[in-house]
Amino acid sequence: MKSLAFCTLQYATDSDERLPPRPAVAFHPDLAAGLVSTGPPDLAKCFPPDDWHRQIRYRNGQVFVCPSTGSIYSYDFNLQVYGVVAEKLEDPDKTVMEFENGFLTGSPRGPHQGGYNTTYCDGRGAWVPHAFAPGDDIRLH
Repeated sequence: MKSLAFCTLQYATDSDERLPPRPAVAFHPDLAAGLVSTGPPDLAKCFPPDDWHRQIRYRNGQVFVCPSTGSIYSYDFNLQVYGVVAEKLEDPDKTVMEFENGFLTGSPRGPHQGGYNTTYCDGRGAWVPHAFAPGDDIRLH
């Protein structure tokens, strides 16, 4: 996930320090769209053009896949930070940027030793031992 955070913050650097904007519509990946005739699939192409997966630059579409689960549904973006200027966040080191699915749904047990991998708006990655409920302020205090 650290690579994912790097790619996202590079997007911000190239976009007046703004994190990727919120997509126009909620979307579930179309796995067939990411298949290519040669080489590994470009998994970002499974998402619509305005989705954050397509906005950031990356070298390998596998950056969107959890090595443990092998699922493209692995990672999502904090709705509360879409389009914000990362430097203006009150606590970027405590504000979750990207997270594993299940982290917000309150899934009682995460896929990694009972917890979840996350990235923060300061670029670091961390494992957290719990989930949050939808709508929670997902800063760790």
